[in-house]
Amino acid sequence: MAEENKNTQQEPDANEQKNKEPEKKTPTIEELTLQLAQANAERAKYKNSIDKLTHDNAELTKWKRERMSAQEQQDEAEAQAKAQMDAYVKELEEFKLITEASSRYIGMGMDVELAKATATAEIKGDMDTVLANINKNKEDALKAAKAEWLKSRPDIPDGGTHSGLTVEQFREMNLFEKTKLRREDLETYNRLLAQE
Repeated sequence: MAEENKNTQQEPDANEQKNKEPEKKTPTIEELTLQLAQANAERAKYKNSIDKLTHDNAELTKWKRERMSAQEQQDEAEAQAKAQMDAYVKELEEFKLITEASSRYIGMGMDVELAKATATAEIKGDMDTVLANINKNKEDALKAAKAEWLKSRPDIPDGGTHSGLTVEQFREMNLFEKTKLRREDLETYNRLLAQE
């Protein structure tokens, strides 16, 4: 019994500790204004640092160009022009490859957007995407063919020979006729019974 008294005494202590924990208080407008001002000051400090670094970089580039000989400046300009030309040629080659591959996929029956996405994936070497797009195209073509086939089929009346019965006609039927309908055309019977 002494142990039970100790356990019951310990439980209220735990509850008292929970009640004594400080509650989180919401910041006041003044505190929020102070935090905002501090954040703005830090942002201005970072902006000034970035501006200073940009200015220093521009000065170093200017200083470097002033120290270069005319031949070195011409060589650097040619190197930059060659790099730009190489990037342009690479872009044109990629465009040509994508256009050729897109034409090939359009010939397979893909729509233009899917063909372009597949061609881009092929050029980048992403064969998983290429195969997924080809499979998607096959599934879409199959669905379209199935839908077209279903449209071309004549309508088949659902149920048996009594599919034209109305709810009013069903209500006027006697028990023998309803039983006969149930045996011959259960689907129509259930439909009319549900509507009754």
